[in-house]
Amino acid sequence: MPTFDLVVVGCGGGPFESNLSAYLLKPCDAVWEDGIIALEAGSGLGTLNQIMKQHPGLFNDSKDPLKPSRFSAYQIYSLIRCFLITHAHLDHVTGLVLSAGCLKGPRKRIHAARHVIENLEAVFSDRIWPKLASWSEKDDDHKLLYDPLKFTKTYRKIFRDVSVRMMPVTHGRNITTGVYESTAFFLRHDPSGQEFLFFGDVEPDSVSSRPFTLATWKAAAPKIPATLSALFIECSWPSGRSDELLYGHLCPEHLADELAALAMEVVRTRGSHKQAVTEEMGGASSNSRRKSERKSKDDSATEPKRKRQRPNPVEPEALRDALKGLRVYIIHCKDDLEGKYDRPIQRVVADQVRALVDAKGLGAEILSVEQGTHIGMLTKKFRCSDLKLCLHSDFFDSISTDICRADIIIAMPIVSFTTRPPQVIAHTKNMNVVKVYIIMCARFMPGGRRPGVEELDYDLRSGSVPPAEAGRKFKLYQLNSFENVSDDQEKKNNKTARYWEEKKMIF
Repeated sequence: MPTFDLVVVGCGGGPFESNLSAYLLKPCDAVWEDGIIALEAGSGLGTLNQIMKQHPGLFNDSKDPLKPSRFSAYQIYSLIRCFLITHAHLDHVTGLVLSAGCLKGPRKRIHAARHVIENLEAVFSDRIWPKLASWSEKDDDHKLLYDPLKFTKTYRKIFRDVSVRMMPVTHGRNITTGVYESTAFFLRHDPSGQEFLFFGDVEPDSVSSRPFTLATWKAAAPKIPATLSALFIECSWPSGRSDELLYGHLCPEHLADELAALAMEVVRTRGSHKQAVTEEMGGASSNSRRKSERKSKDDSATEPKRKRQRPNPVEPEALRDALKGLRVYIIHCKDDLEGKYDRPIQRVVADQVRALVDAKGLGAEILSVEQGTHIGMLTKKFRCSDLKLCLHSDFFDSISTDICRADIIIAMPIVSFTTRPPQVIAHTKNMNVVKVYIIMCARFMPGGRRPGVEELDYDLRSGSVPPAEAGRKFKLYQLNSFENVSDDQEKKNNKTARYWEEKKMIF
């Protein structure tokens, strides 16, 4: 089950004004009427109105995707409680500016870095646009409220059950400020601790005169994939773009290199964790450690200080599958003005990125974002009993590194294994072919025998599932019973008898 619901109002990088960066977000366990976070605001009311005509059930809280929403585009936009803006370029704020002053509901806040808000002040100045935003809490409700965020290591609550951490990234250069800064946001679902990472426009560290992205990768690495399994990042240009013509953006070659840098930080983080555990388990007693520390301090007083050593380089082979379990959503692709490609540009770019990432063996799943779609992000932890889902907290971590990319994961115990209840982790995505991993929890047995895994592909196009429900209805297989056999017999037969009962479930 997803932790966040995200509707893609716009995901392009221009210049077509009908598809600019704009996403509407809410916690999955809330309804749209509880309020919405606007993540960027390039395309706005007009675009949303057209999308809702094409997809009338996009904001429908019921399980029937064909049922029209009871909200209009204007009502949905009025449900926005705050705007979260990465930078003040027009393709990220036009919808915010044009809708200012006409929306209903409580006063809406603009969360961004202070310099971003100061740039917006130049727009809401009574010269470019009426002064429909202010710093004063006492101002009229129709005015937007500037509420800046700070670059700190802590998260700030901006909405019910949602907190955000902001980090700087570079987005090229300009005449007035030199390096132009954009922002990356870590958005966290507070009850579950799950989060995703969203980048504004960003250039590669290898090109930037002030590289900031590596710091963001270092902050993300310890969380992948256990609590951070989704990343939204721009790739404005298709392959072959020269560095001189990037204009503060990424192309597939540079994005693949950036993901390799993230993979390197993930490997180093996991290595440091293993080393710490090893030292804790097999190290000297606490008394001897304290004596050793005192001796080393005494010795350091007389010995000359050594230069800080750089981290050991990570071999390319060590990066294999380092990002397994991470879904990378490609956004902000520039429109194909010359009609060079025979399919949408975002799919072209995503395919190019995927080929490069697969060649590096990083293990990340590369997905293109489509305007007008609904994305359910991040995997929650569940227990399954008679196919009814309820919150479960301790099972996912033990298997996440192997199978957290699955769309539906079912884990059922063998009959004689009674110390844990049946468990399930479910996740859906809007694709035609769904991969289902079925996990059979085995007893702890000599030799470290691992649970058995069945991998199935279910093609939604071949069944009776209506196209509008693709990605929502799946066949769910439940382990119904298990025949116990001895180890000798299992080796001889090389298999264990299993009986499966076909079920259907709608998420």
